[in-house]
Amino acid sequence: MKAFVLVFGSLFFLLLHCQSVDGPRAKSSRTPAPTAETAAASPAQSPDASKLIEMLQDPLLWGPDYPEALNAIRALAQAGEERAEILPRQVIGRQKYATPAQAGAATSRANASLLNMTNAPRIDIAGMNARTVKPQIAAVVSADDRAVHVGTPDRPAQYIATNVKIDQVITRFGKPDRVTVEVIDDGTERRPIELTLYYWANDAIVVGTTDVSADPRTVERVVLDTNAVTRAIF
Repeated sequence: MKAFVLVFGSLFFLLLHCQSVDGPRAKSSRTPAPTAETAAASPAQSPDASKLIEMLQDPLLWGPDYPEALNAIRALAQAGEERAEILPRQVIGRQKYATPAQAGAATSRANASLLNMTNAPRIDIAGMNARTVKPQIAAVVSADDRAVHVGTPDRPAQYIATNVKIDQVITRFGKPDRVTVEVIDDGTERRPIELTLYYWANDAIVVGTTDVSADPRTVERVVLDTNAVTRAIF
């Protein structure tokens, strides 16, 4: 009888021991949680982001001072400007202010960001690493609407390539996602300006022509989503 009890007890102990071992083993056989390396892996670049980068890199649209304009775009993003225009000689945020004083806080934020800015884009932008020129940001009056905006003062610069036609842009980058017309009236007796806007990359980059240009097919400005541009190249 004692032998039976000893044997039964031994078998019972072994059974408990096996269960305690198998439990953790069963758990460890489950699919492991993602590692830090796996979690950090970025998803494939979206078609819109690829199109934006393609157009930002292509020299068709841009003049020799274009890297300075991109620094201004990044600074305006830090100042809270969601969209900004690159014009031939200026970069101007699209937000309007009643007075230069009201634009002061945004101007200060933009210039502060320029002080700490490094010219180190993650993608190849011609001239960005070689140039250290950083623009001044100020309260400026737009020639379009006579309103106060935050942007770079008008100066001898060439941000947009000269004599580029919208036909060339469409041939190079494909049909735009959509086309709209925007009428800008400055409240004076001047005839309103009619902008034709061609949108690519989910509206992140918009190429504009005007009816007041000597040739209305000539690219006169590029409107950028400042945050999308900053994410894409910096």
